[in-house]
Amino acid sequence: VEMSLLRITPSTIEFSAIGNVFAHNNCKPHISFPIQNGSTGFKLPKKIVVNQYKKPKNFCFVLHSDGINPLFDYSKFNDLELTSDEIATSIFNAFALSHDDATIIVIKNKND
Repeated sequence: VEMSLLRITPSTIEFSAIGNVFAHNNCKPHISFPIQNGSTGFKLPKKIVVNQYKKPKNFCFVLHSDGINPLFDYSKFNDLELTSDEIATSIFNAFALSHDDATIIVIKNKND
């Protein structure tokens, strides 16, 4: 199993990922979501790293499997006026690979 975990608390964002998964965001300043090599069953890393960041006021996080072309231009899909479902559907329709399964999770928060 390859997976990513994103935990959002009232003050922080915590992220950990292992394997062939991807994460994007529109945070200012940008948050880097590093992905560790390995898998959770076959080749578990010796140490699982959990990165912690201050929670931004506004954000849109997109987590996806390798069934989505990882080279898509995320900046075209981070409009906070769109719903999470609209963002996920747009990404899937434009970048899902025909030969693989695809999973997309969109989490957003807009505080004005």
